[in-house]
Amino acid sequence: MATLLAIALLVTLPQGDATASLEGDVRDAASDAPIPNAFVVLSAAGARKTTVSDGEGRFAFADLPPGRYSLAAVKEGFAFDPTTGPVAMLTARRATAVHIAMTRAAVIAGEVRDEQGTPRSGISVTVIRRPKAGGTEMPPLEPARTNQRGEFRVDMLPPGEYLVLASPPDKRTSDAAIMPTYFPSVTDQKSAATLTLVAGQIATGVNVTMQSAPAYEIAGTVVDEQGHPVRAMITFVAQSIQTWVPNQSAGLRVRVSALVTRPDGTFRITGLGSGSYRLTALPAPAAPPQQLPPDVMTAAVNGNRSTLQVDVHDVSVNGVTVVFRGTR
Repeated sequence: MATLLAIALLVTLPQGDATASLEGDVRDAASDAPIPNAFVVLSAAGARKTTVSDGEGRFAFADLPPGRYSLAAVKEGFAFDPTTGPVAMLTARRATAVHIAMTRAAVIAGEVRDEQGTPRSGISVTVIRRPKAGGTEMPPLEPARTNQRGEFRVDMLPPGEYLVLASPPDKRTSDAAIMPTYFPSVTDQKSAATLTLVAGQIATGVNVTMQSAPAYEIAGTVVDEQGHPVRAMITFVAQSIQTWVPNQSAGLRVRVSALVTRPDGTFRITGLGSGSYRLTALPAPAAPPQQLPPDVMTAAVNGNRSTLQVDVHDVSVNGVTVVFRGTR
């Protein structure tokens, strides 16, 4: 719940003489019963306001600048579908009424084990939704993580069709790589099983056996534009999940890893599966950061003048030279 409430940032919207108001209610889509104590989020360009529905599910916002607003709601045990959420066009000196429908939340639960049948803790489990229009998208929820028994639970899901992806932690070994694995236990998204959920359904037994593959490495040196070895931080995208909906912009969720080269600029990245990796050289921090800052994440995803793509196909790649071109 704490993660979900993080979307409910309270930002003061500009006020003026020509303001508008908005009122509405939150109700169960199936029974039409009011939903009390739901967090209601009102969003405009660059700003948000929140409130809580009363005992009859009603809420209100006042002193709003005219314009276009979207609404969302959060309530434990219920799910809100952002693709069908209401949008209101507010006019000065007028009150606008809206209705927010929520469904009983669906749940996906299961466990993750390795190929030896051992429960795997700390595995990130992501659900990927298939919209009716086609393509794939991810609900605005943080991935779940397996507990010490390898169990996971993803809740607050609206009805729909879902894929389930288990992603290993970023712990590398020299001989084998644990691959991102879809339910039922495949590494190719096209072969993944689809779970069709109705409102309030609890889908249990969604078990995934993590698949491993031979591990390879990339080794090389970072040099400056004069060819001299330099100490730098190397970032690379360790995993990416591409999602898309027809006629909409594609989305991408990635996991970025980083390491700091040796003083002589040499580096070695181990435990890689076959694929394409974009290595990006950045200034080296005094010590490896515990968490990568946003600017480093952005550079890793978008690349910069120092980015080099390396393709790994069933063999390690050595002798790679990454030219660090500074930050200008």
